[in-house]
Amino acid sequence: MRVWSGLLVLAAGALASCPFGGFRDGPMPSDHVKVGAEGHPKMIDSREVLCPHNFSETPDRDTTTVNGCECETPCHATVDFGLSKCDWCYTKHSCGHFSITRNRHYDYCVYKENPRFEALSWQDKSTDLWAKITADSSLGSYPPVAAVTLESIQTTFDDHWDYLPAGRKKYIHSVGAVCKIRLDISEKSPYTGLLSPGSVHGFIRMGPAVKLDENGLNPGIGYKFFRTGVRSGNFVSLHKLDVGFTWDFFSVSQSNHIATPTGAIAILGEKFAQASGCVNMVGLSDLCMYDQEGNKATELNFPYQINLDPLVNFPDTQDDLAGIMKRFSTIANSTTLFKISMKSSPTAPAVELGSLVTESECVTSKYGDEKLMIRHQRVEEDWSLRPDWIKDIPDSACFPNKPGTPAPAKCENKKGRFALS
Repeated sequence: MRVWSGLLVLAAGALASCPFGGFRDGPMPSDHVKVGAEGHPKMIDSREVLCPHNFSETPDRDTTTVNGCECETPCHATVDFGLSKCDWCYTKHSCGHFSITRNRHYDYCVYKENPRFEALSWQDKSTDLWAKITADSSLGSYPPVAAVTLESIQTTFDDHWDYLPAGRKKYIHSVGAVCKIRLDISEKSPYTGLLSPGSVHGFIRMGPAVKLDENGLNPGIGYKFFRTGVRSGNFVSLHKLDVGFTWDFFSVSQSNHIATPTGAIAILGEKFAQASGCVNMVGLSDLCMYDQEGNKATELNFPYQINLDPLVNFPDTQDDLAGIMKRFSTIANSTTLFKISMKSSPTAPAVELGSLVTESECVTSKYGDEKLMIRHQRVEEDWSLRPDWIKDIPDSACFPNKPGTPAPAKCENKKGRFALS
């Protein structure tokens, strides 16, 4: 049985307390078990975990579904519908499927690229985002991390917007600081798209992956680069999937490949396995598909791995969340934060090919914490383009499946009904 299935069993057992309409207005048990920072069970409010979604909100204008239905509610995942694997919404005009248990029509949500927005230049898109980022500097908060088991992880990989769907929360990477940045890529780079020789401009969002504990934080970064006429390029990096282990955000290197999760943290890894069979790696091929001006690569070439080694440091001293986030405001414009190295294959050495430089102050942001979307790419998409890599990736390098195992079916391709509907 999956490590995280215990949480789902608890949730499913109490789901009858949630109104079928999806509103959080019914009687609820007073507490519920989650895994704390020390790996021990703790008690939290069941209402936040078992019924975290509010279907009374207004859906996003661009929301649509697999069958082209119009959503009446925002898109959410629920335990009784496919173990929270796929987002769905109640639909108008009897479109989609009919749920006997809920006595309403529904369909699976898809988050397609918005042609109106994507047609803009990368400069206009960047200006629009920075205005939203800097409009409100207040901090977000960390919801109970156990509730991530009740959200669709597939949306993390298949939301082609640059913002989160209505009602969706960030259960990890909940608080961060955003900076404008520039990647300076060496003329020796053999790669295409955003990693081709030259400079590209974008954004990073830096912050603790999970809530601070007595041992500190776990540094994590998301990267976004707008492109003219096409979707943005995104990737994410960590040092390891863990709870807090340092007070200095820049004390460790980061990569798109990390060690496999163990212990209580494997709960989070197992949840991500609903979208990818190798949850501790993310792909880079989309980053190299188009350059910043929207030109498609004629011969796509992308690295197997990207590493970022810090060139600055923060104090390795304990502080609260507000104090930790204030440290980012001390980073000056034009600071070189990381040197960048890349591996061309699983067996190749890492070659230094660039640096990451700030082009603004780094700011806390309500929009960044609540709405900014950094899309993850399934590493299986890289493997499908470079199947020759698979034989050289150790079985132990992937969690929970062996390298080369196909990724789970995408919700956006799902046509049938939920088994429990």
